[in-house]
Formats: sequence, structure tokens, C-alpha cells
Amino acid sequence: MLEEQRGKNPKYCFTFRGERIQRAITNTAWYSALEAAGIGNFRFHDLRHTWASWHRQAGTSCG
Repeated sequence: MLEEQRGKNPKYCFTFRGERIQRAITNTAWYSALEAAGIGNFRFHDLRHTWASWHRQAGTSCG
């Protein structure tokens, strides 16, 4: 899903109608998006965990 977003915006990954998302995603928006994508049992925090794991695997420093 994230790979599909590559190149759609020169600076931001998460956008809405071409603009960066400036406020926290509401529970309604998050759950609607999960349902539309057919994804169950997934939290927004899981995205952060995945991102952090990829950085650690790539050797990025924690400090």
C-alpha cells in the first residue's frame, strides 16, 4: 500500500486530496479506511512500529 503512494506527492506519504494531513486521524476515518481496504485487527500505532522496525533492520541509529 505504501509503495503505491510513492511519487504521488514530492514530500509527504500521507495526504488527502493532494495535501498533507495536518491533524490527527479520527477514529472514524481510520476505521472507515481499514474497512474499505478489507483490513482487520490493525492499529495506527502498528504503522509506527513497522517503520521503526525497518529503520533498525537498515542499521539506522536509535540516538
